[in-house]
Amino acid sequence: MAKLLPLLLILLLSFVGDLFAVPLATAMRVPLNQIDSKGNFTMAELIRRAARRSYNRVAALESKLANTTTSFNGYTPVKYVSYEYLMELSIGTPPVPLSSMMDTGSNLIWTQCEPCVRCFKQPTPVYNRTESSTFSQLGCTTPQCNDLSKYTTTNCAQSTCQYSYGYQDGSYTKVWISIGETLLKIPPSTFEINQDGSGGLFIDSGTSVTHLVEPAYSTLKQAVFDLVSLPRANRTFGVFDLCFMLPSSGQLPDMPDMTLHFDGADMRLQKENYMIEPESGLVCLAMTASRTFSILGNYQQQNMQILYNLESSTLSFEPAQCDVL
Repeated sequence: MAKLLPLLLILLLSFVGDLFAVPLATAMRVPLNQIDSKGNFTMAELIRRAARRSYNRVAALESKLANTTTSFNGYTPVKYVSYEYLMELSIGTPPVPLSSMMDTGSNLIWTQCEPCVRCFKQPTPVYNRTESSTFSQLGCTTPQCNDLSKYTTTNCAQSTCQYSYGYQDGSYTKVWISIGETLLKIPPSTFEINQDGSGGLFIDSGTSVTHLVEPAYSTLKQAVFDLVSLPRANRTFGVFDLCFMLPSSGQLPDMPDMTLHFDGADMRLQKENYMIEPESGLVCLAMTASRTFSILGNYQQQNMQILYNLESSTLSFEPAQCDVL
């Protein structure tokens, strides 16, 4: 059984509870910082680093899935994985700074806290509840505990709210894929959730590159290969294993949209959303293979306005020119 990190999770439930109670007419805008924005990286280095983070993130989620336990024992497995976008928060009184990772894979805010036996290193101080004058344990009948029960199992021990909550929230949907007018021959069972928790397709802002399980990835890869009228490159780029040599003009030929057919809606991806130019003269399919489950990464979500409806557990999206919003 995998070793678990003791009590590395603190829920900012007062904050989460306030979000649940915010009127619909109220909006909150939070500045985001791309994790590599302060580094002096070339475009090729930025793409390679983002792809590597995506690979590591999927590997960590696969490892978590393989070691999942349904029993509640007060421990949670936590590993540090670099994400793409950060927001600066403060918790406690006096405030302790926290660089948080913007991610749609969970409804809660997670951070390390003292006492901590196996904490990983982080650039900001670890939160210590004994040094915060505003820390208090939640009672079982508090609104925050009731809100939490919508998403996971809660119980009472000594009149305090206890919970068992996995980081991966289990969001998934059915999906079919087409390129142009051609629906790819991917078995319907490819994206189904299996009894062991594997499978499905997660829509995740914390992963840059879309990962598809087999046979979906190999089918899509072959379809793109047949479509592109460019010589295939004799090399790959990081996790991107289908690359082509661009002509001297540096222009990618016209390509049809790729469409992800969800239940009730279609997400159309223009070629800029599924092909990437990691370096001069090279263009690659901006997707890769996964062993356990599929993830729709944020590269494919570019220039999309995406709405997560927590009440109805639905996702809405529409094309947008995000740089002018």
